[in-house]
Amino acid sequence: MTFSITPLTQEECDAKASEEVTKLTKSCSSESGGVSFPLKIVGPKEWNDTLTFLQTTEHKCHITITSDEITVFGPQQYQVAIIKLLQSTKINTDFTDKQRKEERPGKDCTRIDTKRLTEEVDKKPRGADARKVEKKEETCPVCMDVFTKKIELKGCKHELCEDCLERAVKSMGAMCPVCKEVFGVMEGDQPDGTMTWHKNYTSLPGFGFSGTIEIHYNIPGGIQTGKHPYPGKWYHGAQITAYLPDNKEGNEVLMLFKKAFDQKLIFTVGPSGTSGAENTVKWNDIHHKTSMHGGQQNFGYPDPDYLRRVKDELKAKGVK
Repeated sequence: MTFSITPLTQEECDAKASEEVTKLTKSCSSESGGVSFPLKIVGPKEWNDTLTFLQTTEHKCHITITSDEITVFGPQQYQVAIIKLLQSTKINTDFTDKQRKEERPGKDCTRIDTKRLTEEVDKKPRGADARKVEKKEETCPVCMDVFTKKIELKGCKHELCEDCLERAVKSMGAMCPVCKEVFGVMEGDQPDGTMTWHKNYTSLPGFGFSGTIEIHYNIPGGIQTGKHPYPGKWYHGAQITAYLPDNKEGNEVLMLFKKAFDQKLIFTVGPSGTSGAENTVKWNDIHHKTSMHGGQQNFGYPDPDYLRRVKDELKAKGVK
């Protein structure tokens, strides 16, 4: 077998080497998009270890270097090895993994700008400033506007504007307009009249031999005042008899009735809920038994839950 060797000139050698480098670069580039990271993190020891690694023939990688960064092309496992050598134990989060971006275009591995997030957080008020903003944003539950001369009710702790509270008291008495808790002595618009009672030995159904308390209300007719629906108009009076059992709880309710009557809460003026008559004295949501018999449907007894219910009605008006 005969071999012929044709010597190459220096220019041909350089061209051949350049061609081989180009082929290697294209081959490596087809396997990987490359990994880039800052040049400033590479020290002398890291460079020495990397060059030693690259001198072995099986490690076919291509490295490009600019004034700012290093880019490694080649199989991924070699990229990882070279990165570890160049970075040693130092981690830099500023490098860009081009391969990941090319393989997963939908996944953008952008770093979180912690400075921007910190600035946004710092803009939020803290401590005393936060409390000031919170107070500024509070609104009155009645007018739904920023508080004007805020007042806190002692019992329920609800907060209202001073003017809103005054209007609420004028329309519904000393009662919280939010939760309906009474915070003072309520006084109604009941017209002048009298309340008297006496006791007899007649028993009410459901109360054995307790006897009966017979209450008499007498409210004469008159002229409506500014507290009533039609000031200056005539209202019709009423004479009503009501009944309670003459036992411990019945006498307790009697005293509550007396207290409510003195606070002008038992009656009011308006359309009657039973007869429909206008401008007349009527009950003010404190129910009475006006019959001794007939049960609850006929405003009489038996009605075992009545005393509890009427105490709740009295309590709702601050009478307890």
